[in-house]
Amino acid sequence: MISHNDLIEISKDMGMFLNEYGDGMISASHKLLHERIVNPQSFVTLVGETSSGKSTIINGLLEKNLLATKASPTTGTVTQVSIDKENYKEEFIAINRDSTYEVLDKQMFEHLVLNPDDNLLRLRVNVAHPQQMYSGLNLFDTPGYNSLIVNHEEVLRTFIPESDIIIHVVNYRVGFGQEDQALLSSIYDEIETKNIPVYLVVNRCPLDTVNTSKRIKEIRLHASDTIHRELDPILIPSIIHEDPDNPKDIFPTSPKLWDYVFQEITGQERQRELLNNSNKLLLNLLKEQRLIFEGKMHMHELNDQEIGTLRNEMEEFSSTRKKLLSILDKYSNRWNRTVPRMLEQQIGVLITSTEEEILNNDKWLDINACSSYINGHFIPFGIKLINKEVVDYFKIELKQMNEEMEEVSNQAIKKLASSVNYGNSKSYNDIINTLVQKIGMKLLGEGAKNLLFQLGGRGGVAAGLGNLAKMGLKNFGLLFGKKFGREIYNAIGRTFNKEMAKRLNVALAVVVEAVVYIHESKTWQKNLLKDVKKSLEEFKKDASSEVVSKTISSIQAVNIDTINSVFDELNKDIETDINSINNAEKEQEKENLYNNIEYIKELETKLGENHE
Repeated sequence: MISHNDLIEISKDMGMFLNEYGDGMISASHKLLHERIVNPQSFVTLVGETSSGKSTIINGLLEKNLLATKASPTTGTVTQVSIDKENYKEEFIAINRDSTYEVLDKQMFEHLVLNPDDNLLRLRVNVAHPQQMYSGLNLFDTPGYNSLIVNHEEVLRTFIPESDIIIHVVNYRVGFGQEDQALLSSIYDEIETKNIPVYLVVNRCPLDTVNTSKRIKEIRLHASDTIHRELDPILIPSIIHEDPDNPKDIFPTSPKLWDYVFQEITGQERQRELLNNSNKLLLNLLKEQRLIFEGKMHMHELNDQEIGTLRNEMEEFSSTRKKLLSILDKYSNRWNRTVPRMLEQQIGVLITSTEEEILNNDKWLDINACSSYINGHFIPFGIKLINKEVVDYFKIELKQMNEEMEEVSNQAIKKLASSVNYGNSKSYNDIINTLVQKIGMKLLGEGAKNLLFQLGGRGGVAAGLGNLAKMGLKNFGLLFGKKFGREIYNAIGRTFNKEMAKRLNVALAVVVEAVVYIHESKTWQKNLLKDVKKSLEEFKKDASSEVVSKTISSIQAVNIDTINSVFDELNKDIETDINSINNAEKEQEKENLYNNIEYIKELETKLGENHE
């Protein structure tokens, strides 16, 4: 593996070349990647319930009141704190969902922290730190669990899996509650197969607290069980003001936490991985640019008959789009029929079992005990089982759909590749081989457009270690399993489950309110059952609407957009190459293309890629 300085020099030469001769998208992607290579970034996400003290801990590292320490549990937003030794003056920025950004004054920034508008993706603060070792560190201060699920799902979907480190903050006095368990469980789902460190921080501890204290042992046990790995709590003591009426700016001390963070992000293993992944991404960009040049050069060698054959082959290949969309329609229609019936049946069973539970005269002494158990345990547990049934059904269905799509896409690519035998024409064979490689890069998500999205070009989170580790798959046929799998999982596992939990809470509120007026009634069981049935019927209706209008629709949208983008871009590239044949200075153009291809091969060789 080449050194970091050598990689910077190669990337610099590559950038000058791409800026003059390369594709605009590839050049733009390289500029972002080069900046990451020259100035490596680290990404640490702080999670935890509202009022656990995440913002205060960040303020403690910076030794200044940068972030508000009182946030609403329902209106908080994601705030990125980017540390750079060059930022002597604080800069406040709003990054919007439409890919735009705007510079803010501190007053507007503080307003948006508590009252974000619908277009706001996240807030960002650029700030300096007196110690250079923290330069390049990005800290993401996130809202509480409920806000993450409802308003900031992208944190779980994007920030968490791409973080270098995750810090879960628990308030000592509150302890490890249900929301902490749900949040850490969601994090586990996202990082189960990733080697991302998770630090458990217990904040605002009494001064005499140690790791063997009963409360700390309880928090450690519950957190470790939830994330299925042993966590060693880092304790941060409470801030004590000598004069409560005139509090000074005293910040929590957490040297152990930040020492761990620094050791992790500067470790040799991580540095090797960053270097290795940066190298691979540079090679991907070079390969994509080389294929563009090779496609144009080979196209110049084709005669009119061969061009006609090529167009026919591409038209045949493009018909794969209709086949894939037809498969999607078939499954979507089946889901729209099956899932509402499944919910109808499952919730009907839950209503029957709830009725049996309420009418169990030997079990309940009064309405309070019965209502608390039904509302707090029995129904939520039943809904959780129903949600699992729906998710498991989708997983089976999606696996089958992916297999069908894989087969169709594999056959189409094989057929295209087999057309190289046409007329023993070397030029035609070369253009087909180049096309197959281009298609492969698009299907594997290895192209410049994908890299640009990863690195934050469209308002998304910038690339951390996880993003730089993006790898392609081994064969083209896994396109649909990979490309759609993550989005589909989020649509089902997040939108459906959590929206259903929210709707259930609203439904059960009716039951809780009903307790007030039926408490003294001798027929409380009958009345309670009536309200429970009503609430569950409403929930059933909402659940059916939710899964049809949102879950299935989101699956369709992701599939359709991905399929169309792959084929639209491919057809556009082919027509561009064919039109380039009319270049009056064909021989000079061919010579330029040849020289560019040879230079790219030289760069690829320097990066460790061998060529024939």
